[in-house]
Amino acid sequence: MKYGFLALCVAAALCSSCSKPQAEQPANTGSVQPAMDCPQPKAGFYEILPDPNIRFDFPFHLKQDRVYVTDKGPTRRAAVFEFLDGDASSAFGNIARSLQSAGYAPAGSAGTDADGKQKQTYKKAGAPNLAVLVYDYPASVKKPAHPSAKGIIKISWKVADAKKDSSPAD
Repeated sequence: MKYGFLALCVAAALCSSCSKPQAEQPANTGSVQPAMDCPQPKAGFYEILPDPNIRFDFPFHLKQDRVYVTDKGPTRRAAVFEFLDGDASSAFGNIARSLQSAGYAPAGSAGTDADGKQKQTYKKAGAPNLAVLVYDYPASVKKPAHPSAKGIIKISWKVADAKKDSSPAD
């Protein structure tokens, strides 16, 4: 509780310094103080996704963001979301609409694996291909990351491999 109040006070102090420019002071009290140059939010929906035009129109929770190397070698990034309403079928349809609104098109036909996980790849010119996997939480999952979570949406894509630094170590 004490830390929550402290965080609230710090946030209020930071926000007040980033507000509108201060009004002019009376002539006898000094000069006008310029407003603090505060960072502006980015235009994208969630900056880890490879395209800022991707926007979800359904309730979700970000569970994980990770970069990993596959068994075959390529480096991939995955954003894992929990959907908070409906089931895997409705979430799969919501993701399809969100990606198509951002200019992505399905590549091939959607599939479902033996565990009932729905998957689809999406393509867009000039953007990485997105592999989408959607599934309901099995009954064995007792504590999802968000208490209202119904299942998982995983969006992954290939990222450029890091270039090796050829400069000698100091």
